[in-house]
This record gives sequence, C-alpha cells and structure tokens, in this order.
Amino acid sequence: MVAQGGAVCLVPDLALAEREEGIVVRDVADAPVDRRMVMWTRVGAEVRPSVTAVLRELRRSADLLVERRPSCRRGAP
Repeated sequence: MVAQGGAVCLVPDLALAEREEGIVVRDVADAPVDRRMVMWTRVGAEVRPSVTAVLRELRRSADLLVERRPSCRRGAP
C-alpha cells in the first residue's frame, strides 16, 4: 500500500535495509533514535560447530548491513 501511494508507514531504520521501488524515506525527528542488538551465548558454547556457524553468519550479516546502510554502526565483534 505504501509503494502504491495509498498509505504511510513508520518503521525503524533497520527495516529499510532493502529499499523498495516507489517508497520515499523521510526522517520524523531531528534526534537520533538508537537500538542495540546483542548476541549472547552460554560460556563454552562457542566450541560447538553449530553455535560457531550461527555467530559467524550473524556477524557476516551485520557487516553486510553496515555496508548497505551507513546509518547503521557495527560494535565490538
């Protein structure tokens, strides 16, 4: 509906990682709005191949997001 001009939508910046044709993005405030995402694991869990794989992909995804969206920042690895 938004892309067709029939609606307005408020979404966080992170939701705009993939731009849709026909949608114009406007800031609604002068003040920065921040969100922090944290990955938690149990002590020693990083030795499990499945946990290592998930953490690696989450970090890779975060790096790609920062490349596409300069407003996003990457914290500690």
